[in-house]
Amino acid sequence: MKKFLLLLALFALAAPVAFGAILTHTWTGTEPTHMGRVFRDGIPSDWTSPKAFPGILDASNPHAYTTFSITNTYGTAVPLYITQTAGLGGSVMDFIVAYLGTFNPADLSANYMGDIGTSWTSSPGMFSVLVPAGATVVINAHQVFAGNPTGLTTTLDAQLVPEPSAITLVGLGGLALLAFRRRRV
Repeated sequence: MKKFLLLLALFALAAPVAFGAILTHTWTGTEPTHMGRVFRDGIPSDWTSPKAFPGILDASNPHAYTTFSITNTYGTAVPLYITQTAGLGGSVMDFIVAYLGTFNPADLSANYMGDIGTSWTSSPGMFSVLVPAGATVVINAHQVFAGNPTGLTTTLDAQLVPEPSAITLVGLGGLALLAFRRRRV
C-alpha cells in the first residue's frame, strides 16, 4: 500500500499546475497613447475557436493604454483565461486585447490573438486565447474614449490553465485499477 501511495503522489506531482496573476493598473494620465481602438464586436474570444481581428474604430483620436506580459513556461500550448474583475466604472471604459509576443501601438492588428468583446463597467468579463509553448502574451488595456482618465483602476485576473496530461490521467487510472484489484485478491 505504501508503494501505491508513493506512486500516486509522484503522478500527482507530475500533473501540470495552473499559473495565475492579478494584474492592476491605476491610470495616472501619463500613459502612452495609440491612435484608434479595437472595435467592440460583442464577441469575447475563445481559445477553442479563435476569431479574426474585429477592426479599428476612432482611428483619428489618441487612446491611452497600458500593457501587461505573461509567458507560457509549460512545454505545450496552454489556454490563457483573462477576466476583467473590475471595470473603471461610470462612462469611463477600457477594452482588453491579447497580442502574441509584442504589442505595436502603430498597428493594433499586428500579433492580435483575441479580445474581451465589449467594455465592462461593473460586472466581470472574460475571454481566452491559446498561448504556444514558451510564448509571451502582451495584454493591452486601452481606453474606449479618447482622453486620459486619472485615479481609476483596471484589474485583470490572468490564468494559464494547462489541460490535464493524458499520461498522468492514464497512470492514475492504472494505479487505481491496481489498487482495486489488489483489494479484491
